Amino acid sequence: DHRDLHSFPTRRSSDLTACVALMAVGCGTPKEEPPTFHADVRPLLDQHCVRCHQEDGLGVGDWTDDQIVDAFADLIADRVETGAMPPAVSEPECRDYVGSDVLYVPQESRDIVSQWIAAGRPMGDPADNPGVVVGDVDLVDPDVTLMMPVAYTPTFTDPENPGNEYRCFLADPGSEEIFVTGMDPVIGTDSLVHHVVLNTLDRSDISDEMLADDGWNCIDDMDGDNMLAGWAPGALPVEFPDDYTMTMGGSKVLIIQMHYFQANPEDSGKSDLSGYSFTTSETPGRPLYLVPLGDFSFNIPAGDASYTSGGRIRHSDLGVPVGLEIHSIFPHMHRLGTGYNVSIEHADGTETCLVNGRYDFDNQLTYQFADRPMFEDGDRVNFTCEWDNSADNENQVGEPKDTQYGERTDEEMCFFFTLVSPGAP
Repeated sequence: DHRDLHSFPTRRSSDLTACVALMAVGCGTPKEEPPTFHADVRPLLDQHCVRCHQEDGLGVGDWTDDQIVDAFADLIADRVETGAMPPAVSEPECRDYVGSDVLYVPQESRDIVSQWIAAGRPMGDPADNPGVVVGDVDLVDPDVTLMMPVAYTPTFTDPENPGNEYRCFLADPGSEEIFVTGMDPVIGTDSLVHHVVLNTLDRSDISDEMLADDGWNCIDDMDGDNMLAGWAPGALPVEFPDDYTMTMGGSKVLIIQMHYFQANPEDSGKSDLSGYSFTTSETPGRPLYLVPLGDFSFNIPAGDASYTSGGRIRHSDLGVPVGLEIHSIFPHMHRLGTGYNVSIEHADGTETCLVNGRYDFDNQLTYQFADRPMFEDGDRVNFTCEWDNSADNENQVGEPKDTQYGERTDEEMCFFFTLVSPGAP
């Protein structure tokens, strides 16, 4: 305390010497106890890890079981310390988004896991667990669920697209318009599904081929007129803010596009039955539209470990007479993707960061913004994607080769599916 400095000269030298000695060991401050499993580590696992690491989850191991966590403790610590786990997400410092407190792990939380391991993994008292509430990984209480007509078994017999199959199926929401407030896919066989896309299609455009229960081959053309939703592995439910909706049904049906990818020979002969679930409102809200922004012109050289390409979209390019409120962005690449960045360059020269982060094919998220920026006349959106096309990339499919845009998993994409609403909030 600076107010006590004047008294130091009047104190006995022995007292001062004793105090200096105490300062070397903390000067009387309580000894900091090492973190324990129940008080410190279990809450972090519940908050950041068990959405994937649980029974029937996407990740290996069930981190809700304390004994399994203890057995895997060294591996968990290594993956957390190196940043390999939890999977990469957009940096909240760029723009905060719904669920960032669960999806993003700050360094201080990573340090707690390391300190726990270094202290010998003390368990502590179960009563010390603060009881972190784990977020939902599925849409709560959906009103409508639309599925493929029947289970389908991919054949992967197309010689021009080895290991890939695009199959489309019709789903009819009904003749009455439905006002959607949230959506989430129902995935049948996780190991087969590369992505799911929903497109709308006017009823007058339904062909005889589309009426078959086992769908049709749609790798070259999905058909349809507007994209309603997209999902890839790792994505969480998308729920709209109050008073905003998307519309389906009425004069339009849905096309469910399934991209199947045979990652393992053991998947041969497996079937899939997938679809989408929705929460709805009885009345329409402010309309939302999904706008795909993308780069089709890149060529990633074989062996290049850090290749970047991208593009820009001016507000005037969209032909929209009003500003657009940006609700969310879903970055999408394939297995070579390593990073992405999207920002708005405003007419006044300022810049607004939208998403920026490392890319993980198995953890593709729709980033729903808590504070929604505007994209207005005179602005432009700049976006880039980065890929690792070297043999060292553990996601490399076969030997590195020059890689361009394409639908197959061993080709690449650079897309940002952007949910917007016309006009200011």
